[in-house]
Amino acid sequence: MTHRSMVHQALAAMLVLVCCMTLPVVDGLKQKWSFTEETRRQFLIERFGFDVGGHMDVQVEIPRLSQAPRSSLLFVHEDELVEDAAAYFTQPYNEDLCLLDNQTATDRMDFADNTTWHLSHTVATPGFYYLLFAHCGDTDTSLTFSVVSTFCESMRFFYMKSHGDTLTSWNVVFYIFMFLKGMAMFVVILLIGTGWSILKQHLNRTEKRIVFVVLLLQPQTAHPYLALHTQVDLDEFGLDDNEDFDVSTRDLSPRRGNPTGASHFQHV
Repeated sequence: MTHRSMVHQALAAMLVLVCCMTLPVVDGLKQKWSFTEETRRQFLIERFGFDVGGHMDVQVEIPRLSQAPRSSLLFVHEDELVEDAAAYFTQPYNEDLCLLDNQTATDRMDFADNTTWHLSHTVATPGFYYLLFAHCGDTDTSLTFSVVSTFCESMRFFYMKSHGDTLTSWNVVFYIFMFLKGMAMFVVILLIGTGWSILKQHLNRTEKRIVFVVLLLQPQTAHPYLALHTQVDLDEFGLDDNEDFDVSTRDLSPRRGNPTGASHFQHV
């Protein structure tokens, strides 16, 4: 190595050192979270510390199916945090507690308003900030359909027991919700088929066989469930031992001597 090359290397090292010394010192923290199939109604995500002049930039992506009303992300300063905040976080599934009713927020990102999904501003008040999730909306839609459908079916059986007639307006409401449940199941099957078409190319032969066997076993649960459901309905609606009640059910698979798969039985 010549003397000239050594001088050039020394000058380059000094230049890099001077550039590093003249650059401003930056302290920052960047984090990313992803929540799927979350059933908690309120919980703490993270706590951050900001000094005066600190910059906060937040971007949230919410799928369309998760854009529920009364669901928000809250940025709360430590001085504004409610005194009983721990009670909310220790009971994340309590539907009687709603953090949105009592907690004020420095910034709020509403799931139903996409204009609030991006925050970018300079922090004026130093201290710790808490990132909270709160959901105070209604229960899941599919569960609501099931409850209303069961209620309508109960009223239909009660009217049949009292008047011996099924031609009531409850039938219309019951079948409407049965139709909605069927459409929801069709959508789920469509989504499963789409996911399978994407997933199967990443599975080996053994994993494909396991999934195929599991899918074949699913229809076998239909008949026991139907029989159990019918028995529960008859007991719940108070049929006495000396009352006759004809019920017709239809099995999914035809049997020998009964090609339609229909069966009739009498509760005595």
